[in-house]
Amino acid sequence: VTYLVTEIGMTLVIAGGVLAVVQICGAVGRISWGWVADLLQSGLRAMILNGAIAIPASFAVAAISSDWPILAVWLAAGLFGFCAVGWNGVFVAVIARQAPPGSIGHATSGVLFITFAGVLVGPSALSLLHDQAQISYAAGYMLMAGVTLLGIICLILARPGVLRRARP
Repeated sequence: VTYLVTEIGMTLVIAGGVLAVVQICGAVGRISWGWVADLLQSGLRAMILNGAIAIPASFAVAAISSDWPILAVWLAAGLFGFCAVGWNGVFVAVIARQAPPGSIGHATSGVLFITFAGVLVGPSALSLLHDQAQISYAAGYMLMAGVTLLGIICLILARPGVLRRARP
């Protein structure tokens, strides 16, 4: 909302409506990504696909300008929300499946602690970069695309047998 109001020039009410679209699409994404994981029979593959869609969606949100029609803004923000908000359920399922017997609670709570620490630190860090280093909020979305790419690489490397096949 801050990005849309301060950098794009939207009214607070319209920007709040865009946030509502993001949240709705994120809720739909949670259910949909679970379905995709079942369809692919792999939570890791679903998360890789999620990231592959989130990267261009992040760039689309970064490209929003004041001359975009509201429908285009909703589509870009909605696709971003579908991926960026919708991935958590599959992520927790993958962690639970990988956890040793009797350790599912510890494993899932541990990764969610780190995940939500990022939710607390990330926006504050971006605000600090925006205010102190004059980095735009749009650049923050591009930075998220880079972090997502790193996540995809980690997920590919985490697939069973990937590192063993790479060795001579």
